Amino acid sequence: MKIFSNYLYILLTIYATSVFAQNSINDLAEEADYIWAASDSGLLKINKTTNSVFTFNPTNSGLPSKYVSIIKVDKAGNKWMVIRDEYEGDWLGLTKFDGDEWTNFNIHNSALPTNRISDIEIDDSLNVWISFNYSESADIGKFDGLDWTFYKSESAIVISSLAIDDSLHIWASIKSGGIAKFDGMTWTIYNTGNSNIPFNSISLIEIDTLGNKWLIASSFYGWAHPGWWEFKGIIKFNDSSWTLYDTTGIRSRTVDSNVQALSFDKFGNKWFSTSIDGLTKFDGTKWIKIDTSNSAIPSNLTKPTIIDSDNNLWVGFHFNNNIGYNGVSLAKYDGESWESISTITSLKENQKKQGVRNLELNQNYPNPFNPTTTISYQLKTKSNVHIAIYDISGKEIKTLVNQRQKAGQHSVDFDASGLSSGIYIYKLSTSSGFVQSRKMVILK
Repeated sequence: MKIFSNYLYILLTIYATSVFAQNSINDLAEEADYIWAASDSGLLKINKTTNSVFTFNPTNSGLPSKYVSIIKVDKAGNKWMVIRDEYEGDWLGLTKFDGDEWTNFNIHNSALPTNRISDIEIDDSLNVWISFNYSESADIGKFDGLDWTFYKSESAIVISSLAIDDSLHIWASIKSGGIAKFDGMTWTIYNTGNSNIPFNSISLIEIDTLGNKWLIASSFYGWAHPGWWEFKGIIKFNDSSWTLYDTTGIRSRTVDSNVQALSFDKFGNKWFSTSIDGLTKFDGTKWIKIDTSNSAIPSNLTKPTIIDSDNNLWVGFHFNNNIGYNGVSLAKYDGESWESISTITSLKENQKKQGVRNLELNQNYPNPFNPTTTISYQLKTKSNVHIAIYDISGKEIKTLVNQRQKAGQHSVDFDASGLSSGIYIYKLSTSSGFVQSRKMVILK
């Protein structure tokens, strides 16, 4: 009975963290009175004054998937996004939203050589520049609104991010080859073999108002590695010299915690977000760590950041299976106080406004169980349904359903004979973009 009580306590504790409403924010952009957020649940439009949120997803828009990884807004108000498949994670190309119409560019309907786009930048002439993740025919591409032009470096490079300077030169961070500059004709590569750049593995490049290039040096080992990232350091390049900063205090560990984003405020402060250690502000002299232990920031799981026109800092948060999730996806900092913004509530409100809830996932019965249990769910419309079982670390254990099903009541049995006692997650996803997860307990 004591074992059962322990599992029940763990179950109730984790259940209270809104685990079935996980919504990671992947990127942020500003347009006039709004902040646009690329998220795992769609494209979010946040009113900067009221903090009200509207969510665009495949059920109410032209998004090909609800998983939006990158968002940029040009001066004409067009939103440019990189979309990935919500089930397999495959790239689906480039999507444009002009406020009324949605346009999807991919290898089947455009000149794109691949759907694997690693970043987007937009120059003052409204040219859209994109970089590719592993393409044999092009490293970057330019879209002028009518035609595509593609460029390939003579070096074998894989670009992780882009930035554009005041001279309209394209700068690129390279995953294992330093950085590159492209002036429209010529590529210039800076690596440890031909320059004083301290590291070759560069995951991010940003350019400040003075033209300095700020680089994040880190290596990615892969999702299956115990430490996904090895953070190496922060570098500044002023076109003539390289500065490697001592960032001992920016994160608590050398692995797992990587610098995710960098933003510059109007006072010249640099704001770095880390994957599990909160924020760090650098004023040019001091490194100031900001996390849940010394501030009201709602989570240490920071990801994208942006400084808006009023000098407010917006921070997106992500979900981490090993640390947990507190239900907060977005927050705003005005220099004095933090304000959490509920994107989860907006998702429910949007569904209510549409008048249709495409799924209802019931608690499995019995629960706890040994060794079999039944998972039941209801579909209001015909949908492609995917149901899978995950362990508490997020590793998929088994797929139970992966097929198109008609509207109505459905159920599937799960046999956990071969699995050890513990807490597991079952998640139901549909092609319409709705996702719901619940916890279950195997008790042997």
